[in-house]
Amino acid sequence: LEGCALREDLTDPEIDYWGEASGEGGEQYGQAVKCLNRSLLRTIDRIEARDPNAIIVIQGDHGPKFGIEFHRPLSDWSQEQLDARFAILNAQRMPAACAARGERAELAVNTFRLVLGCIVGKRLPLLSGRELMSDLEAGEVAEIEVRTGHRRTANG
Repeated sequence: LEGCALREDLTDPEIDYWGEASGEGGEQYGQAVKCLNRSLLRTIDRIEARDPNAIIVIQGDHGPKFGIEFHRPLSDWSQEQLDARFAILNAQRMPAACAARGERAELAVNTFRLVLGCIVGKRLPLLSGRELMSDLEAGEVAEIEVRTGHRRTANG
């Protein structure tokens, strides 16, 4: 795809500025996703050709940051902002024997439990989800219940 050249200057402030989702920032984000998808699919095809039983995990750490002002306290974040920030990519491609068990790591916290269970041939207990986020304004880690928007400090 056009515009898929790797960026050389990682200090360029434009790398961190996303702009507006419906404007130029959104177009650049969409182009970056298309470029990354193309590269990932090509890589996955190569891995599968080499080893059809390979375990492949592609996992993000957070969702997009359009419209989020990180200097604001978490208590000021809208439910929509929380939902967007905690929406991550979590995809696993497991060997047929493991996939046939029907287990899926629907939460990122369980990805490696599923992978390790596949490797050793056991079902490992899965954990319930927790969302933690640094509240830069308050200088603390907060646990977020994304579905309700409830916030509390991680140790209380």
